[in-house]
Amino acid sequence: MAATGTPAPDVRAGRWGFAVRPLRVARRTFPSPATLACWVLAFTAVVALLYNLAMRLTTDAGVSAIESDVATPVLQAQSIVQGHLLLGGWRLLYDSYWTVEVPFYTLGVLVAGVSPVLLYLVPAVLATLLLLTAGLMAKQGLRGGTAAAAVGTLIALIGLPSNVWATVFLHGAWHVGTMLWCLLAFAGLRSGRWRAGWWVAVVLLTAGLLGDLQTAVYGLGPVVGAGVLASIRTRRWLAGAPAVSAAAVSVLAAYLIRTAVAALGGYSIGTINASATPDQRPLNLGNIPGWLLQVFGAGTGQWGNTGVPAAGPPRAERT
Repeated sequence: MAATGTPAPDVRAGRWGFAVRPLRVARRTFPSPATLACWVLAFTAVVALLYNLAMRLTTDAGVSAIESDVATPVLQAQSIVQGHLLLGGWRLLYDSYWTVEVPFYTLGVLVAGVSPVLLYLVPAVLATLLLLTAGLMAKQGLRGGTAAAAVGTLIALIGLPSNVWATVFLHGAWHVGTMLWCLLAFAGLRSGRWRAGWWVAVVLLTAGLLGDLQTAVYGLGPVVGAGVLASIRTRRWLAGAPAVSAAAVSVLAAYLIRTAVAALGGYSIGTINASATPDQRPLNLGNIPGWLLQVFGAGTGQWGNTGVPAAGPPRAERT
């Protein structure tokens, strides 16, 4: 014991008589096999439940999650499996999902072939991964009842979908994979430093931009906003530099890769989706309150029927 009554520091004499502190290496703990088995079983159970819900929705003509757009990524995956990695000859939109959801469909085609099962299974897997990622992020830094309340609220809002919300949540090629990439990018940038997570975020944001331009709204906007707010809060511009630079690098990388894909004979970008006309927009906005109620299981009326004529022909650009 030292003279002050506190324990003496753990100091040992080195080979040449110098004081040396022993190196303490942090020990990483890994989940036990039983814990891993529980996670796998829970993941499989959630996928099975969402898969069953997606199949049940096909019997309801008003909220069916299956239509032509859902078959497109399956056909893209088939082309990739046949060796057309860049989808040469395809004419797609800015939400091609080439680097977002199509890889999951490609894995499905490799395992099960081109099957209608993929129309339900892949969206269920993506939705489960999104729930898992969002749940882990919601409980970050929380314990006990607070963590349970955070995860429980998340599950109640999006994990137990009404028929209307399930139409969006379990609809393949409808931005769920994009949201998953963006959440994982947010997790990679949480340290606020240029570490491995920064590179992960850049890769995910780049993939998101290549496969779905809505990544600019779901991912780049929040990332840049968080970086700017971090700089303002700390009064140090370097505090937000990792986030802002990740967004900038991902935009540049996506542009360069897209240019290279076009030069190598990859898929082309067709006509963008038609937009609502000025006289249609007020009517569309007026339907938002009623639709939101139906998303959370309340409200009445037919989902998606605004009474407004279509702004243009259906999406037939993909060949």
